Amino acid sequence: MKKYKVYSLYWSNMSAEIIKSQKDVFDTLKIEIIQQHLDKKDHGEWMTGILQASKDEDIVFFCDIDAFPMKSSAFAKALEIVDDNKIFGLAQHSNRASSSEIYAGPMFLGVKRKLWAQLGIPSLKADARVDAGEILTLKARQAGIPVEMIYPTVCIKPKWGLGDAGVFGIGTFYGNLDFFHLFESRLRTSTELMAAVAHDIKASLPLNFGKYMSLVNKGGLCSKIEEFSSKLSRKLRQMA
Repeated sequence: MKKYKVYSLYWSNMSAEIIKSQKDVFDTLKIEIIQQHLDKKDHGEWMTGILQASKDEDIVFFCDIDAFPMKSSAFAKALEIVDDNKIFGLAQHSNRASSSEIYAGPMFLGVKRKLWAQLGIPSLKADARVDAGEILTLKARQAGIPVEMIYPTVCIKPKWGLGDAGVFGIGTFYGNLDFFHLFESRLRTSTELMAAVAHDIKASLPLNFGKYMSLVNKGGLCSKIEEFSSKLSRKLRQMA
């Protein structure tokens, strides 16, 4: 397998269970991952810094702390795509009003450092026009560089539209059950869902979608209160 580095960023408010679940899956698939604890570090600024510090031939992947590949073969295919000087990512839809394009999202995003330099060394920070990492897809399309994406195929709890290509939400599975992204990892029910999926992969068990749905839907009112409390806490922190 070609040389690569997979980086994942997390803050102090991230559940230890989420961090462990991700590491367990990567260890099970024998894929190295570098989990970096940099509290309050801007996601796009962090990705840009990683690329700046890399060497031209380095293959770099960024992975959200609540995401992981589900098969070693899926990661190997992503690695092959990036090594062929293409952008690889999971399909994402911008929440910026100025953009309606589907792009390779940073929940699992791969690029060769040399290609990033070829595209003009763009900052991957979000701004008024683009989300974090979105500029990489825009620059690649402008330059005629292929962008290969894997789209959602299963979602435990749909919450958002993916343009004209479907939906995604809590517990989204991509491709032929190739990648997983939790979303809203601050919620307890979401933490339990990720732990359950990670456990089944680690134990080489069949995926149990009925169990996953019950974990997300359990509690009813309690789950809504949990989500409201989380939103209220964020607003209070912003006001402080």
